[in-house]
Amino acid sequence: MMANAEYNASSRNPRHKIALVIGNSNYGPENSLKNTINDANEMAKLLKKIGFKIQGDKAQLNLGYTSMKHILVDFQASIKKESMVLFYFAGHGIQWENRNYLIPIDNSNENNAPLSGSDLRGCAIDAQNILDEINDRHPFAALFFLDCCRTYVLRKESFRGSRSRDLPQRSHGLISMPANVGSLIAFACAPGTTADDGRNGEAHGLFTKYLLEHLKTPNEDVEKLLRRVRNDVLKASRDEQIPHVTSLLTYDHICLFEQEDSPQSSHSSVNATTSAPKYKWVPPQPVPGRTIPYSDPIGSNIEFYQILQEFNGSDEILDFLRIIIEYS
Repeated sequence: MMANAEYNASSRNPRHKIALVIGNSNYGPENSLKNTINDANEMAKLLKKIGFKIQGDKAQLNLGYTSMKHILVDFQASIKKESMVLFYFAGHGIQWENRNYLIPIDNSNENNAPLSGSDLRGCAIDAQNILDEINDRHPFAALFFLDCCRTYVLRKESFRGSRSRDLPQRSHGLISMPANVGSLIAFACAPGTTADDGRNGEAHGLFTKYLLEHLKTPNEDVEKLLRRVRNDVLKASRDEQIPHVTSLLTYDHICLFEQEDSPQSSHSSVNATTSAPKYKWVPPQPVPGRTIPYSDPIGSNIEFYQILQEFNGSDEILDFLRIIIEYS
């Protein structure tokens, strides 16, 4: 019963919600990552709690190229029309010739040498192709979260094709991806930059840390949620890491964690320690000694206060507007 009260994710909207979560870390000594397994495991657990069906029932970890291809085919086949679809990848992702590639752990070519750029087409997963395949299934919304903007060492190809002259080069981050209609793409950092894989012994990279935190808030629009994630990452990184979001979502108020409003649940969350918004906006009362109604500055339009309710939780906006209305 407690679980039903805490994770009442499907009562508000029984929409089919599915997710594929992949975490890769075992890339060898030059490219290994420390937090991607934790990131993927916790993401899969949380998404399951808020109503998503997880492909394979858990995070898919340390996948090679063939395994990644197979799980993607199975995932795409499970998408129903009007499903809410979420794809999350934590690992290495790099750009090459205006395409983004997600790197499997068997990241070597047929000669067992580190990958070069030209190897990527046959040894890595084209991220745009994943998104296109998902959108071809006509989902309600396609959400694409990539926490993979880490530095990756590529083998540099010599101009004359001599492998003896190949030298390592580093690929930094991803290139901006165009979102298809009905989709949203979120990178852990801005295109061409790298993301923090976790600092000071933390269990998660910065982007996933705050994404996990804010996904626990029920009935939060995903675009608003990602703005909160961006602000927290900016603050924690001292403006060095800037999550990047591209959205062509076509519906209003798309929520990943939908929960029926009730006196007990209206301010609840998956994590009981997540605090409710500080303010509940109510129209201000008349100020003693004033000769005009308090609503005059806004043309006696009570709907204005209903609009302000949408800003619930943004303390600075509420404080500023309340001062203007009460004392103008």
